[in-house]
Amino acid sequence: MVPRKGRELEKLVATLEGILSRKDVEIKSPDYIVGVNSGSRREIDVSLRTKVGSHEVLITLECRDRQKTDDVTWIEQLATKRADILASKTVAISSSGFSKGARRTAARLGIELRSVESITTESIADWIRMSTLTKVVNHAELLGVEIHQEKTKDWGHLKKFIDVLKANPDAVIIPFLVHIETGDALSIAELLEAVINENSQIFDGLAHEGDVKQQILRVIFTDYNRYKILTEDREIRIGHIFLKVNLWVSVSEEPISEITQYSKITGEPIAQSVRFETEYKGKTIELTFHSLKGRDDKYISVQVSPSDDA
Repeated sequence: MVPRKGRELEKLVATLEGILSRKDVEIKSPDYIVGVNSGSRREIDVSLRTKVGSHEVLITLECRDRQKTDDVTWIEQLATKRADILASKTVAISSSGFSKGARRTAARLGIELRSVESITTESIADWIRMSTLTKVVNHAELLGVEIHQEKTKDWGHLKKFIDVLKANPDAVIIPFLVHIETGDALSIAELLEAVINENSQIFDGLAHEGDVKQQILRVIFTDYNRYKILTEDREIRIGHIFLKVNLWVSVSEEPISEITQYSKITGEPIAQSVRFETEYKGKTIELTFHSLKGRDDKYISVQVSPSDDA
C-alpha cells in the first residue's frame, strides 16, 4: 500500500513532539475523535493528550505537505474542527508556508502556525558532520546440512528422511522442524537466519567487500528449544544440526534523503532532522537523527515499512 501524501510529514511531527513531550503525554498519529456537534468521526493527524491537575487537555496538530501556500480556508476549517472535538489547542503545520490572510485568520481564531521546510547541509554542520551512512549487511550462503538425532543409534528413519530432502530442490525452505512444545514449524533457511541474527560475531574479520569465510555452525537443541521431525511412521527428535556456510559482508554508502527544520511561524527553530533511507529484505528503513533547540542530547528514530514494490 502506498502511503497517502503528507504521511511522512505527520510521522516526523509525531516523532518530534514525542521527544519534546513529558512521559505522561499520550501521542497518536493518526487519531480519530467523534465530534460533539457533528457526530462525525474526525481524523486528526497528530494528537497529544495529558492531564493538568484534574483537567483533560487535548492538543491537535494538523499537517499539510503541498506546494501551494496554505490559505484562509484551511485555517477556518481547523478552527471548526477544534470546536467540534473540544480540543484545547490546534496547531497548523505546513511545508509550504502560509499566506498573509491565513496568518491573520490564524491569529484571530487562535490557531498556532508552524512550518517544516527543507534546509541545506550547511545548516546542520554544527551538530552532525556525516553526509552518508555506512550500511553493512551480513550474508550467509548455505552449502550443506547435517542433521543428528537425539541420543539414538536408530539412523535408518532419519537417513530415509534426508534422502527425500536431498531429492527436493526446495527442501531448504520447507518448514519440517517442529517445536515439541509449541508445534511451530521451522525451515532450515529460517533456522540459518535465526542463527546468523543471534551470532553476529561470526562475521568478525569480514569488514571488506570480497572477503569470504567458510564455516560450520553447530546448532544444539536443548530442553528449552527442542525440535522434532515428523515422518510418515514416527517422530524423530533432533539433537543438533550442522550448517556449512559461506559468510561475507556487503558495504555501501547511503546518502542523506532529506534535511528538515521544524520551526515556529516566527522562524525560530524547534528542531532539525536528518533522514537516511535504505532498503533491506523487502522493507524500507528510515533512520533519522534529530537535534532539538536548547538540548545537548541528540536523538535517533527508526521507521520500518514495506517497500512500495514489496
